[in-house]
Amino acid sequence: QSIQPRPQAQLGRARALAAPEQGMERFRMAVGRRHGVKPANIVGAIANEAGLASRYIGRVEIDEEYSTVDLPLGMPKQILRILKRAWVCQQQLRMVRVTPQAQGAEQTAQRAKPAKRKHRLKRRRSQGR
Repeated sequence: QSIQPRPQAQLGRARALAAPEQGMERFRMAVGRRHGVKPANIVGAIANEAGLASRYIGRVEIDEEYSTVDLPLGMPKQILRILKRAWVCQQQLRMVRVTPQAQGAEQTAQRAKPAKRKHRLKRRRSQGR
């Protein structure tokens, strides 16, 4: 039997699901491929807004609706506040720290799940009217 390489799409997904490197933690941003963002846009925004040298910015993964970036462990809250309000490709980053639990939930949510419907409460008509 010959071993065949995985298709490129599967390689990308495997990298995206990999844990951040040691000394790094993952952050999620509300800008993705649909907004026309490129890794250079994200790295530039973080470097400019947070004053962080690009060599300290790790893996950047861009999904359709959002992106993730690996940054040094223990980012100060003040820097995170600045990055939450930064804009890239006419979209506010709204950056949040991704916890291992949230990352697992994100993987689960990526599987095809139907959207939940909100149930409306029906008003009961009073009998006297």
